[in-house]
Amino acid sequence: MKYKDIRQFVLLLLKCFLILIVIGIFMPKMIDYLLQNLITNTKIYKNSVVVYNLVDNNYKLVYNYILTFYLFFRV
Repeated sequence: MKYKDIRQFVLLLLKCFLILIVIGIFMPKMIDYLLQNLITNTKIYKNSVVVYNLVDNNYKLVYNYILTFYLFFRV
């Protein structure tokens, strides 16, 4: 009975560490990669000043979001 409880505790501890690693390390990097691809794959034409400013502001917003996400889930 005692060994069963210890085994369950160790398994639960490993699951918690795995969740923390996924949320704290891999998920921010995946979101960063996806958002960078979204920003860099947008088409900007030379005669569209309004659209360029909008994309530039979105890039700043995405950068601040990524920075906040990294700081919040820092391991």
